[in-house]
Amino acid sequence: LHIKEITYQLRRTAGGNNTPAFNPVLCDATIDFASVSVFATTTAYEDANDVGIASPNVLNNLMFTTTREGDPATGSFIWENQEKFRGVYDLHPEGYTVITDLLIGVAVNDATTYNDETLEIDVMMIAEPKKVTKDDLERMLAQSTDL
Repeated sequence: LHIKEITYQLRRTAGGNNTPAFNPVLCDATIDFASVSVFATTTAYEDANDVGIASPNVLNNLMFTTTREGDPATGSFIWENQEKFRGVYDLHPEGYTVITDLLIGVAVNDATTYNDETLEIDVMMIAEPKKVTKDDLERMLAQSTDL
């Protein structure tokens, strides 16, 4: 399978909501930094800290972060929310050929906004069939042994 793109939509489907909009403010006022990371890979990483845009066999990476700065004594805070997506087209402009399982990883740190809630994630993949030749397979095996 030759993957051109994989995109994600995080959805909050808790009762009482009319839309599945994902609240980008990930934490309450007691937390300074919170994050959510979603990534696609063909390698089973044991720790999401090992997954970066230059990590072997990583197809894409989506990162949400919330940073809070301020004075707890006055209750005055500045919140900054960021969303950064590095897609298959960024990391592998020609696409990525997969001959094994494709894994979707999700890691969360201090996202207290969603305590006791279930979030859903939709995954959409744009791909086309590809016949893998012997030369392609040898090249993939050589790359994996170089790592």
